[in-house]
Amino acid sequence: MNNAFVQTCVMGVDEVVGKPVWEVLPVEVGVAALALWETAIIGSVNVPEQVLTDQNGAVRRISWSLTRVVLGRMEPHLLVTGVDLTAERSAQARLLDRVERDPLTGMGNRLYVRRVLTEWLDAVHGSEVAIFYCDLERFKAVNDQHGHRAGDVVLRSAATRLAEALGPEGVVARLGGDEFVALVRARDSADLRRLTHELRNRVAIPIDIGPSTVKVGLSVGLHVAQRGADTDQALQCADEAMYRSKRPWRFRRRR
Repeated sequence: MNNAFVQTCVMGVDEVVGKPVWEVLPVEVGVAALALWETAIIGSVNVPEQVLTDQNGAVRRISWSLTRVVLGRMEPHLLVTGVDLTAERSAQARLLDRVERDPLTGMGNRLYVRRVLTEWLDAVHGSEVAIFYCDLERFKAVNDQHGHRAGDVVLRSAATRLAEALGPEGVVARLGGDEFVALVRARDSADLRRLTHELRNRVAIPIDIGPSTVKVGLSVGLHVAQRGADTDQALQCADEAMYRSKRPWRFRRRR
């Protein structure tokens, strides 16, 4: 036992000395340690990563390895090794965030939305997911008439408004250009229709680009993917629904 163990498990030395090792370990690790000890098998067991709070209130991520060893004629011993993975996991999370983040809007990107959608559609633990595939209308005109800086303002404003419309339970990602995807857990059809109108109405509010304001529209394709559905196929269905929604708008414009 070293100081790192005492600090991580929030125990004083006097609370540890003289006790079986499985009584001073985190519950899941202690259960595994006791089971290994009682089987009288020489070998090792790895315990899934544990999330603990240390003496300073910091959250630590610890990976545990349990090994039953026999040294010569001595009684068997149980060697418990904990590896602090906190720094490694934090670095991985920061790297993943950079990889999955759209630098212009601060929202997720295509990689991010694919990962989230795959998790939400998981065949065992997932659920139905409503996918809103969105495309800004008249965005090219903003770029052509006011420049790309104005276009960037429009993209950031649209992303923020989509996120506000969905609320904390929704996910918004920018796929690239003027295309966005929004995800929510599936609701009843009336609520999804209401949310579709809300997305359009919020984005349609004039956007201040400095010397003037501009107004863009939003084409929205809605597809409700069933639990266990293929991620790419679900996104493709939402994309096709979005293009179908464009046809009436373009027809009216030509008239």
